[in-house]
Amino acid sequence: MENKLEPERKILLAKDLGLQPRQVAIWFQNRRARWKNKQLEKDYEVLQANYNSLKSDCESLAEENDKLKAEVLVLSGKLLHKEKKSETSNSLIPTKCLKSRRRIQQPIRSQSVKYRKSQLWPLSRKILVQARVIYLIQIAHITLMGFILQYWSLVILHMFLNPTSPTFPKMKKIT
Repeated sequence: MENKLEPERKILLAKDLGLQPRQVAIWFQNRRARWKNKQLEKDYEVLQANYNSLKSDCESLAEENDKLKAEVLVLSGKLLHKEKKSETSNSLIPTKCLKSRRRIQQPIRSQSVKYRKSQLWPLSRKILVQARVIYLIQIAHITLMGFILQYWSLVILHMFLNPTSPTFPKMKKIT
């Protein structure tokens, strides 16, 4: 499609059609405006398709987020159950066995360090799992917000480029 009409061509067309040169210029101007509107409508359809795709991605991410939260709860419950089991199994050892164990493990300092490490390991594992889930959730939210921001900026750009588009309600001019 030709964007501009040269003056010589405009005069020739006007003579051939029996019109004023200004009428020919207006016809070309209207044709460019119609082409621009059609192009904007096509762009809007592409944006709408992208939005629908992003919306479905968002919904699937939300479902995955819920599944991960449920998995964290299940794993946390299992971890607490294991911790309680280990605490109860330690309390079920007869005191006679505990006394003999103390005789074998002579350095008191190393015994207390081992005890602290064994108590911290399940807790640190739980924290690592929760941190990974939180990290994945944050990445999903950041990605989604980027897509939404990009979509709406394109929609706003479309509205400002073509305020009379039939796809949007008429905007009032602010004075």
